[in-house]
Amino acid sequence: MASLLKRKLFIALFPLIPDAAEDNYDAFRTRIKHEFESLHPDIDLRVELSFLEHNTLDPDYLETMLMADEPLDGVETDSMNLSFLVEKGLALPIDKVDDTLYPQAVQALTIDGQLYGYPSGMCSSFLYSRHETVLQAKNISELLPILAAQGSLPKILGNFLGVPVLPVMYSLFYVGMYGRAAVQQSLSLPLDPQVIEVMRDTLQDCLRYMFKETPQVLSQYETSDAYWSVRDYAEGKGHSYIGFSENLFHLLQYGDGQPIHVMPALFGEDHPVVFIDGFVTNARACTPQRRADVAAFARYYASHSTVLWRTFSDDAPDKPPRYLLSAYRDFYDLPRVAADPYFSHFRMVLDHAVGFLNQGYLERREEINRLLCEALQDVVPVNI
Repeated sequence: MASLLKRKLFIALFPLIPDAAEDNYDAFRTRIKHEFESLHPDIDLRVELSFLEHNTLDPDYLETMLMADEPLDGVETDSMNLSFLVEKGLALPIDKVDDTLYPQAVQALTIDGQLYGYPSGMCSSFLYSRHETVLQAKNISELLPILAAQGSLPKILGNFLGVPVLPVMYSLFYVGMYGRAAVQQSLSLPLDPQVIEVMRDTLQDCLRYMFKETPQVLSQYETSDAYWSVRDYAEGKGHSYIGFSENLFHLLQYGDGQPIHVMPALFGEDHPVVFIDGFVTNARACTPQRRADVAAFARYYASHSTVLWRTFSDDAPDKPPRYLLSAYRDFYDLPRVAADPYFSHFRMVLDHAVGFLNQGYLERREEINRLLCEALQDVVPVNI
């Protein structure tokens, strides 16, 4: 009878984190439900985490689930979707967040001076390599010859294709060339020919490898095998790999134990861009109590104690850390985090990165992807 009196809370989490226990996140979600309901015994939490069934990066999913008969109460999504949610009237304005958050995280969840979400995590691009000499590079012009000197394998591997990815890559190269202040212009048309040339020089090895040397990679890509490039790098098929901090989990999982050197992914000069995840409250389904419940879950999920077990894979013993990046600056001062050999590299990037756009990307990505495929057709033989 007591369970019937509990308030229901329906949350969908950002799906692109390693399934460390390889159990479709069952242990992960179970621990979240248990911990949160222990703190809030009057709430019956339903939490979903699945790229295939609950892809919170997909605007169509967000609109459908936030307007459903049994809608999401809160959703963790990338801030690049924020303007879409605001324009649809689906994002509830909120008053304030903690002042120990990275300012880029707060800015990314703010439109026209109004805050619309609780920052929960950050991610940026990093270059991983077995070759310590890469650390000497200060920009892409210095990095490419260092990698080329290691032999004939692709200089850089990574997942660089598709509508969600290729336009973002262009933006990163644009900021790499013109500086952090240029992020607002980084998806403007027409495309910048100098940026395209740097993209071609940097990515052509990987793209040709995907399409020509190993044609099966394309079919793997089309079946959403997001980790083929991590495995290929771990198997020694490339000299470096570009990915997010959480991809280090897979590099360590698939790797052979050799040291992995980490540095900012150079898309020109060292001008890193950071992507922000945050919890948005469903404006259509909101009551004052439900708003408070979503805020309580957002605080729990982004708290230091929760992020510690999530990032160090405590729910999956004997597995590598997930290397999830907190949006809170003081998280990186915690003893367990500070003692880790990789977090200091990640923190240095976060400390001077600029936040990615929270307006304009969704509207332009299809057109920019088409134009990029045309401009790079010598290395991208199909429009994907």
